[in-house]
Amino acid sequence: MTDDLKRAIDELEDMSVPVLFERYAAVVGYPTRSGHRQWPVRRIAWRPQARAERGLSERARRRDAELLRALRRERALVYKELGQRRRERSELEKLYAEDPEYEDVAARLGL
Repeated sequence: MTDDLKRAIDELEDMSVPVLFERYAAVVGYPTRSGHRQWPVRRIAWRPQARAERGLSERARRRDAELLRALRRERALVYKELGQRRRERSELEKLYAEDPEYEDVAARLGL
C-alpha cells in the first residue's frame, strides 16, 4: 500500500459519518444503505487501491465467482423452502448458464 493511499484512508476514517456518507455517494454514484461506518471507507478506498494495483488478482476474481455460485445455489434452496418455485428455477438457471457442472444444479433443473 502506498503512502498516498494510506493517507487517503486515514482521511476517510477521520471524517464524520454524514460527511463520509456524502463522499461515498459522490464517489460511487448512489447513497449507501449500510449503517456500518467501515463499509463506505472500504468501498471508497478500494477504487484507488485497485487502480494502483491494477485491479483484483486472478485468485480474488475466481474466489468472487465461486462465492457468487455458492450464494446463488443457497438462494435457490431458500426460494424452494419458501415455495417460490419460479424464483428457485431462475436462480438455478443462472447458475447452470454459468457452470453446468456445478454441484446438483442440472439434476435440480431436471436435466
